[in-house]
Amino acid sequence: MHFNKRYAYVLIFVSILLLTGSSRFSCSSDDSDNKNSSGGDTDIRVRVGDQQKISADSGGFNGNLDNGDQFGSAVADPGDLEADGVRDLAVGTPFNDDDGSDEGAVWILFMDDDGRVDQHQKISSNAGSFGGNLEDEDLFGSAVAGIGDRNSDGAFDLAVGVPGDDKGGTDRGGVWILFLDAEGKVRDEQKIADDTGGFGGNLDDDDRFGSAVADIGDVNGDGIPDLAVGTPNNDDGSDNAGAVWILFMKVGGKVETWQKISMETGRFDGNLEADDHFGAALAGIGDLDNNGIPDLAVGAPGNDDDGADQGAVWILFMEPRI
Repeated sequence: MHFNKRYAYVLIFVSILLLTGSSRFSCSSDDSDNKNSSGGDTDIRVRVGDQQKISADSGGFNGNLDNGDQFGSAVADPGDLEADGVRDLAVGTPFNDDDGSDEGAVWILFMDDDGRVDQHQKISSNAGSFGGNLEDEDLFGSAVAGIGDRNSDGAFDLAVGVPGDDKGGTDRGGVWILFLDAEGKVRDEQKIADDTGGFGGNLDDDDRFGSAVADIGDVNGDGIPDLAVGTPNNDDGSDNAGAVWILFMKVGGKVETWQKISMETGRFDGNLEADDHFGAALAGIGDLDNNGIPDLAVGAPGNDDDGADQGAVWILFMEPRI
């Protein structure tokens, strides 16, 4: 009888360990699966179960790519364009040469649920019903952002950066708002650039407005999601310190008004130095501080804290302009 009690106690103890998931009681032949990146124990484990590459000769994609196109320089989720229950992709190829050198292009990839491409649609100067004018070294597709259904036609739309656009001066840059149809073709377009599309912000040569684009949500509360656009070569404060423009949008893709954020404006108090390239990457991150206004993450890859070009990310907590 004494033996049976001890046996029961052992069974209870082991059961408790298993039910509580104690990190002291684990069986694994792969220690790397039980460590996080800092080397500590973790109960949250994730790894790649499978993968699918999409390129010129894999993943079901049979679009024509040429040497130097750099397909994949930008990637965005535009939503489920064909309404088949699988979200699709927009992929930038800024060095595409349709009708000119490095004019750029965007590929719309209609995806299957196995990560392969079911069909595709190219958008460039001579494809996808795009009626905008692209020129040499515009680099259309350097940045791509899904922006929802802006014109309420049932199809999701895109914002596409063209940092090499020369409207108003050399490489001042621009953004194309593309209103798509269910086939991924362009139903209509609206350009935003120097003194174009309602945008009257001051751009200088080589600012490269449109190097990064992000849908950041409805910042001014008018029911229309707004955009953030990076100008990483802006010279406010120092050469190529960088800047970000917040564009308060209208329904038709034009700009209602705007706010610049740099070393000299927008109440940004952070220190930016020469060649920080603040605004090279952007992401809307929701309302982190719960003040009712979406916030923003901004890349500064040339930041030199603790070493040359080690880089940095700035989290910007946005507030109303009074």
